[in-house]
Order: sequence, then structure tokens, then C-alpha cells
Amino acid sequence: MIDIFTLQFVFGLLATTFIVTGMFLKTRKNILLLKLSADISWVLAFVVQGAMAGTIAMIFTTMRTFFGRNFAQLRSIGMFLWLCSVVLTLIFWKGFYDVFSLIGLTFVTIAVYVNNPKIVKLFIMMAAISWCFYGYFIGYFEIILFEFCIIIAGMINIYRKS
Repeated sequence: MIDIFTLQFVFGLLATTFIVTGMFLKTRKNILLLKLSADISWVLAFVVQGAMAGTIAMIFTTMRTFFGRNFAQLRSIGMFLWLCSVVLTLIFWKGFYDVFSLIGLTFVTIAVYVNNPKIVKLFIMMAAISWCFYGYFIGYFEIILFEFCIIIAGMINIYRKS
């Protein structure tokens, strides 16, 4: 059951709103600015939830988005932060479903370091699909709801452009 009367839900909803809005923007920098805002909101959601591994992973993601947005030519920083996230995921590995988290992390890393805004959106959508599976397997249905909204926004954007 989804409890909408929690602070973590509010932060997740805020993060989703940022990403959904970003799906309709035209420039890479603006898309990633909203993604950065969403990442900060997710950090706060994990802090409120008391999920230490999620908080640390989202801090790495936030840093990756910051560096990818502002210093896209420094891909080595993104790779290092991605590797830190992979190591963290392996340390806190709970089951086969954690592979969906790794796939999502990988797609987001690619998204923040590509230059084409359409490709950025595509990789954010692919990450959202991966995190929907992850949310299903861990029983965190809020994630499925939030990521589904991102997928739909991306599909609407793609349909409008064609």
C-alpha cells in the first residue's frame, strides 16, 4: 500500500515532478538542472526514510549529475562515481533484483554525460523502467508510481516530436 501522508512520499513526488518537467525541456543543461534538483529531493527522501545505502547512493548520483551537467568533458569523474555506486550496491546486495538498481545507475550515468537532449531523455526513461522492476521486487510501490510517471512523460514527449 502506498502511504501518501509521509515526508518521503512528498520528497519523491517533488523529485518526480522535476524529472517529468525536465522531459519537456529542450536543452541538456536545463534537463539536467531539474534532474539535479530531483536527485537532491531523492537524497532527502532516503534520509527521512532512514535508508542509509539509498542515501549514499543518491549522494553519488547527485554528484554525478552535477559533474555531468557542468563538466561533461570530465567523464572520468562520472565513471569514478558510478564505480562507487556499484561497489556500494554490491556491499548492500540483497538479491538478484539489485541488478535492476545497477542497470538504472548505469543508464543515469550515461544520461548525464551525453550531449544530445533527446538521448538524455531516452536514458532517463530506460533508468525509470529499470527502477520500476527494482521497486516491484523490493515491494516499494511508490517507486513504481513515480517512475511510471517519468516513463509516460517521456513517451508523450517522444510522441509529440514525431
